[in-house]
Amino acid sequence: MTKVSLYIDVDGVLCPFGATGRTDWGTAWSIAGAGLLEVSYAVDLVKALNELAGRPDLRFVWLTSWESLAPEFLCPAIGLAGQEWPVLGRRGPGQRRRLVETAGNPAGP
Repeated sequence: MTKVSLYIDVDGVLCPFGATGRTDWGTAWSIAGAGLLEVSYAVDLVKALNELAGRPDLRFVWLTSWESLAPEFLCPAIGLAGQEWPVLGRRGPGQRRRLVETAGNPAGP
């Protein structure tokens, strides 16, 4: 089965800077301590991502300057089931090529 890859960023996307008021889902922003800093996040977004993560035709990949800190600190802090998602970091084109080549492999990289 071919999988569609969904690349996830943290800063400004999953956790917006200076979030105030209500989310697009109509709920208040939540705050969590994720290691050295606090992050704002939408509980409903995390819930939706967790539901999508269970789909066999999707593969989530971290694409963030947080790199391995996202699965290690952010996921437990906000309840996101992304601890096992591969991380596309700054380790160069070899890693990127490997992620692209294994996109259709259910075992992943």
